[in-house]
Amino acid sequence: MEKISPLKEKLRIVIFCGGYGTRMWPMSRQNFPKQFQPLIGGKSFFQEAVEKVRIGFSPEDIFVSVSANQAKFVREQFPDLPPKNIIAEPERRDTLGAVGYATIFMDHYFPNSLMAVIWGADHLVREKKKFNRLIKIAASVCQQKEVICKIDVKPTYPSTANGWVKVGKPLYRVEGFTVYEFEKFIEKPELKLAKKMFANPSYFINTGYFVWRTSVLLGLYKKYAPECFSHLLKIKKIIGERNKKDEIKKEYSLIEKISVDFGLFEKLKKGNFLVIPGDLGWYDVGTWGLLYEALAIGQKQNISKGDVEYLDANGNLVYVPKGKIAGVVGVENLVIVDTPDGLLVCRRDKSDEVKKLVNLLKKKGKDRYL
Repeated sequence: MEKISPLKEKLRIVIFCGGYGTRMWPMSRQNFPKQFQPLIGGKSFFQEAVEKVRIGFSPEDIFVSVSANQAKFVREQFPDLPPKNIIAEPERRDTLGAVGYATIFMDHYFPNSLMAVIWGADHLVREKKKFNRLIKIAASVCQQKEVICKIDVKPTYPSTANGWVKVGKPLYRVEGFTVYEFEKFIEKPELKLAKKMFANPSYFINTGYFVWRTSVLLGLYKKYAPECFSHLLKIKKIIGERNKKDEIKKEYSLIEKISVDFGLFEKLKKGNFLVIPGDLGWYDVGTWGLLYEALAIGQKQNISKGDVEYLDANGNLVYVPKGKIAGVVGVENLVIVDTPDGLLVCRRDKSDEVKKLVNLLKKKGKDRYL
C-alpha cells in the first residue's frame, strides 16, 4: 500500500449548525432552534460539538457556519470564538449553498487550504479523542491526494433515518486505520434494504464528517454543480468588501435550494471520495426517539429533564419546564415534552413524524407556535 505522509499543513474546522430542527418540536423553535437548546445535561448540541473539537484545535482554527439570524447563539455559547470566525450564511438555502459558501469563505482568507466539515446540530460523539485523531488522519490523506476524505461509522442497527455509504477495496493504512475507496451513497433506505446493508460489512453510516482542500471542493462544484459555482464565484470576488452585503445576499438567493448530497455528492465519481471507518461512539440525535437511544441504558430506563415522578412506567423520555412537576403512570415508550406554549405526546417509534406535525401546524396557520 502507498504510504501517506503525516499531516504538516494547517487544518481548520468548520462547524455547521444551521436549521430549525423541526423534528424536535416543541423545544426546538424558529427563534431558538434545537442545536442551541440545553437538551443534554444542560449543554446544547452546538456546545457538545465545540467541546468535541476543542480537544484538538484552538478557537483561532475553529469556524462556525450558521444562519445570520442565529449568529447570536454562537456568540453566547462559544464566547472564545473570534468574531471573524463566524461564517454568517446570508439566508437559508439548504446545504448545497451553505457548504459552498463556507468553502469560498475559507478559500478567500486561506487559499487552497485544508478544512474539515463537522455537523453540530444533531450528533453525539463519545470517543472525542479518537474523533480528532481521525479528522487529522483524513487531512493527511487530503494533503497528499486531491480527494474528499470522510469519516464514517459502523451501523448499530438497520437504520432507515440515516444515509449509508458503501466502500470498496482498502487503499491505505494510516496510523492503524484503513482508508477505503468509496463506492456509493444510499440515502435513507427502506427497512428491507437497510437490513441487507446492515448484514454487509461493506456498508457504513454516513456521518457527514468530511475533510477537503478548498480548491478541490470548488473544482468539484465547478464541474458537477456549475450553476451554483457561478453564483459562488461572484460572491467570492466581493466577499469581505464593505457595503457588499446586499449584493452577496442577492447572489446567494439565486442558488438552488437543495442538499449538498443531492446537488453535488451523488454526482461525484468513485475516485473523488475516500472513506475512513471508525468506532466513535457516534449517535444521531435528530429526533426525540434517537435522543432517547443515545442517552438511555437499555430500553426500560426513563430519561427525564425536570421534576418527573414515574409509577409503573418504562422507556419514556419526559421533558418538563422548571417550576412544574409531571407524573407518568402506567405507560411505556412515550415521548412527553412540555413547554409553556406547546405539549408533545407521541410514541417513541413515531417521533420522526413530529416534522409532519409541524407542517400541519404551519398549514393551519398556527405559526406562532413554531
